[in-house]
Amino acid sequence: MKKLVVIFTIMFIVSSCSKDAIIHSDTAIHIITSDSSSQIDMKSDQTREILPGSTIYLVGDFLNVRFTGLKGSAEHPIRITNYPGKKLVIGNPDWAGGAYSSAIQLSECQHIILGGEDNATDFLIDGSTTEARSSYFGVNLRPFTDNVEVKNITVRNGGTGIVAKTDPEKDDPKTWYPATVLENLSIHNVNITNVSTEAMYIGHTAVWWGWDETGKGYNAGAKPDNPSHTYVMPVKWKNVKIYQNHISGPEYDGIQASAIEGLEIYGNEVAGFGTRAIWGQNAGIIVGGRTTDTNVHDNYVHDGTGEILQFHGSGKNNSTHIIHNNLFVNSQSNGMGIYGLIDAATIHITNNTIVGCQLFAIQVNGKYYETLAKLNNNAFVECYQKDPSSLKYIRIMNNGKVEESDDKEFDSIKSAQIDPHNHYQPLPGSPIENAGYRHTSQ
Repeated sequence: MKKLVVIFTIMFIVSSCSKDAIIHSDTAIHIITSDSSSQIDMKSDQTREILPGSTIYLVGDFLNVRFTGLKGSAEHPIRITNYPGKKLVIGNPDWAGGAYSSAIQLSECQHIILGGEDNATDFLIDGSTTEARSSYFGVNLRPFTDNVEVKNITVRNGGTGIVAKTDPEKDDPKTWYPATVLENLSIHNVNITNVSTEAMYIGHTAVWWGWDETGKGYNAGAKPDNPSHTYVMPVKWKNVKIYQNHISGPEYDGIQASAIEGLEIYGNEVAGFGTRAIWGQNAGIIVGGRTTDTNVHDNYVHDGTGEILQFHGSGKNNSTHIIHNNLFVNSQSNGMGIYGLIDAATIHITNNTIVGCQLFAIQVNGKYYETLAKLNNNAFVECYQKDPSSLKYIRIMNNGKVEESDDKEFDSIKSAQIDPHNHYQPLPGSPIENAGYRHTSQ
């Protein structure tokens, strides 16, 4: 650990306080200890004294933590973490509405590393458990916060576990695309359990955002057509990686990622997703609208109420989309739903194993466009359980297109000769041959 040059304690930092925080600009380590208010709200005039390369240690239990305007650099990010050997708890289980709706919020911050140094158990986000919990955020990265690494955090309860987006404002063009593109977000080794909405909500889900004649904002969908309304595209992300996270029991979607140029989702486990079983809010992983150049691989997603994976991405600029070597098990809906939202994308779907879906292994719905799914070397086992007499593994709708080669279909785990106790790997002599998922240590 870096030598402690100066230790100081901020005993009272809230938005209304008159007492100035004491920041030593020549130090690299800052220790903030919880006081009787259990709140931190540091504005830009305070955080500007925290230099690139600094470490902020949070010590104790906090109801909420908010930083505005922290500026690290690519070479010297600012770290926000628990003090070594001490457990940090942030959040308000009793929050029932109103202000302070996030456990930790970073606004207009750049080049930040947030989370524990070694493990997720010592950095706990403890969210709301009240009836208002769906409006509570665990980690809130907005607005204009980018170049962030979120790691080694446990999030439990509350509404959304992690949110990272910037909402459009009618009178601020900087909140529109393409005026602003957020860059470089990684989320890894995070455990999220028992949230009442999405576990991760990354990027803005609206293709177009609109305002009506009264100035009221709304999601205008993929094809807005009211000439008296104002429409803009929300800010996009560029270069997002979501990996080696464990998500259990979200009431809505597990990982929802939209409006991203360059998205990689890998090595995650999403279990028991969509517990409220609300259609359109109950997928395991969503590659959302306005995503380009995506790669979803080596994930284990299982035991949910909705589609295990949904794809709504874009074919803009000949984008490449890959869904490879995933294990998708037990859905009350389809294994994958491939949808054409704004244009005709091509998706390469290879070496995935899909087991135990009530409906189709893969549904390809072109909607307005000729979305093309290229399938190769996948294994589909015990799908369409809703009607076992009609073994339909692939469904094509509304100008969707499918090119298929070397996929394997089996009506039972027994006939596939795969081991459900070992990641559904082929047993010796299995007719699955080289198709399907192969388990690798992450």
